[in-house]
Amino acid sequence: MIVLLFVVLPLPIFSQTVAETEGTMTILDTIVVKKPCQSAVKLNVRISLDHDEPILLPRFYEFVNSDGLYSVIERDGLGDFVGNYGLTYVVVDSNGDFVSTGYSRPFESFVRIEDEERHRNCRWVVRKRSLKARFKWIKDDEKRAEMDKSELRVNGADTVVAVYPIILQKKDSPSASGETLEPGVYRLFLFYSFKKDDIRQRNVFTGYMKSNEIRLIVE
Repeated sequence: MIVLLFVVLPLPIFSQTVAETEGTMTILDTIVVKKPCQSAVKLNVRISLDHDEPILLPRFYEFVNSDGLYSVIERDGLGDFVGNYGLTYVVVDSNGDFVSTGYSRPFESFVRIEDEERHRNCRWVVRKRSLKARFKWIKDDEKRAEMDKSELRVNGADTVVAVYPIILQKKDSPSASGETLEPGVYRLFLFYSFKKDDIRQRNVFTGYMKSNEIRLIVE
């Protein structure tokens, strides 16, 4: 009698779970003031990551918008939200209510194709000395793509960068979204979320960070 023996060898199991990157985001300023003539503020931000290798943070925008998504995350209890959202800022009033600020991209129709193309290739930027925001034509394709990717490279334990939240009033632009900030004291913080698509991308941040809250004084 011939006995056939089948030996079952253990097969390696590869997890498709992407491990989150541990880190903190800290606004180093305690108070920022927005003057009536300004449509942006400057924040000095420290990023601290628990990682030995350099890490890329995609969509860590230098000129930061606020479109209200964080209020939805908070309302629905999605405290561990991870998505390809990037960096945003959030403003809260003295009653604890989220205040709509920032800008939305207007949908406009144009008679000439070249005007529509020019509008599509514009981006919001900030004049850093005057802290005034404007919707500027970025003619160079590579420069425009670089702005859209906005990759921040963190080489060590701590990296300090400057970012510029764009806080538009209705008088500044028809693209201003939501409410007009009345003079007063508010709270402001930053939120960052990104999830890499490939587990082999070891040097790309995945996870979320919420900064400390600071005082925003609107004059």
